[in-house]
Amino acid sequence: MFFRFFSRSCGSTSLAIGAAVTLAALGMSAQASASEIGINFTAANSGSSSSYALTPTDTAGVSGVAQSNWNNLSISDGDANGISNAGGLTAGTAIDSTGTMVTGLSVAVAAASGGKVYPTVGDSWGFSGSNLTMQEGEIYPQPEITVLGVPYSSYDVYVYATAGSNGGTGSATISIANGASGTVDPSNTYWYNYGWEGGSFVQSTATTSAANTAISNYIVFTGNTTTDFSVAWNGTLSGGWTGISAMQIVATPEPTTLGLMGLGGLGVVLVSRKHSTAK
Repeated sequence: MFFRFFSRSCGSTSLAIGAAVTLAALGMSAQASASEIGINFTAANSGSSSSYALTPTDTAGVSGVAQSNWNNLSISDGDANGISNAGGLTAGTAIDSTGTMVTGLSVAVAAASGGKVYPTVGDSWGFSGSNLTMQEGEIYPQPEITVLGVPYSSYDVYVYATAGSNGGTGSATISIANGASGTVDPSNTYWYNYGWEGGSFVQSTATTSAANTAISNYIVFTGNTTTDFSVAWNGTLSGGWTGISAMQIVATPEPTTLGLMGLGGLGVVLVSRKHSTAK
């Protein structure tokens, strides 16, 4: 009503400004509603008082998606062979980065097919504060993490590697779980080469073993749309043992949102040009 009244009073230029502002506001609103779900793998089972758990106010993660309100997940360690060790988050217990309950989401950790999994403590690798807490607790060397009921229509999956004192190489593969609809990152598998980066997060972009030459310590699977996915980890390709310290599911803007933001910007440009011509 305001824009309609204003445009009648002041002409089409005001209408264009109103449309531009409205569309831009819609885009900003959609961006503001984007959220993250963080899963921090602790170093010991639930019966231990030393688990490297993050508190609700601890902020950890790579710049741009660092968050608080991480979900701490521990796995059992009773099987010395690492075959039956497992753990997870049941539906109705996970929260997002705002502390809001994520209804329907569940997480299960087990040994990947033919592999083994244990909780353990990695080295510091130069990290400090909350990032050190996140990096030291881990599960290794061949876990599979299955996430069901992702509430986002489009999202990226961040997976953080860590290691013992020697570093090492490994790979992570994402796939659709439970025959769910949707898609996952078409690259499917990334390789990483864990080594010294002085407490900095460095993304791996290696999609083949041969390309895995640069030091890296986290992977991003982009453009996922399925509600259910699994990440299979192999932390024993070469060098010392490596594992997963944490995982984030980060909502991304939908194409329609980006379109609205673009239209809003176009409206502002057109109005600016009109004023310039009038002068």
